[in-house]
Amino acid sequence: MDVNRSELLDEPQALVLLKSGDRRGVEALLELHQKEVYNVALRMLGEPAAAQDAAQDALLRAFMRIDLYRQGEPFGAWLHGIVRNRCIDLLRIRSRGAAAYPVQPSAVPDAESNAIRNLEAQGVRRALSRLSPRDRALLLLRYWEDRPLDEVAGTLGLSQGAARVALHRARRALAGQLSTMETGA
Repeated sequence: MDVNRSELLDEPQALVLLKSGDRRGVEALLELHQKEVYNVALRMLGEPAAAQDAAQDALLRAFMRIDLYRQGEPFGAWLHGIVRNRCIDLLRIRSRGAAAYPVQPSAVPDAESNAIRNLEAQGVRRALSRLSPRDRALLLLRYWEDRPLDEVAGTLGLSQGAARVALHRARRALAGQLSTMETGA
């Protein structure tokens, strides 16, 4: 019996198969979560190739360490925590080299409205890339992934109060970066 799109196992069945060493569990969980894991990595890293590598690495780590997964907790949230932590590690590594190689703004595209929207989005991504990995993770989890504050706090190992304060500071830091970019400083 092969797992294919027409015979997709549900998550609990796939987890049982994975824990027993059956590759059908891996295939089913990949089918269920691979795209979402990649999208999380892409939003955090901003580069498709880096996101692909981070997603693959996170999925491999999850499958190799399935014994750490606590039965009854949402598997997707556990998996997202792994990919977010991997991305934060990669962003830290990247930021160590960023001072030596500052990001240069891309060339301005033509003035059509679609190009303007793309330019604004690039500016926000650039401003996010200048934030600390923790601030970036806070903002991405809360606003791009629309996660509730308690889940953001749990993912980053913070109390809800500390997450609320850190999120406020992260928003101020982002606003400061955007303001600095507008003035050309």
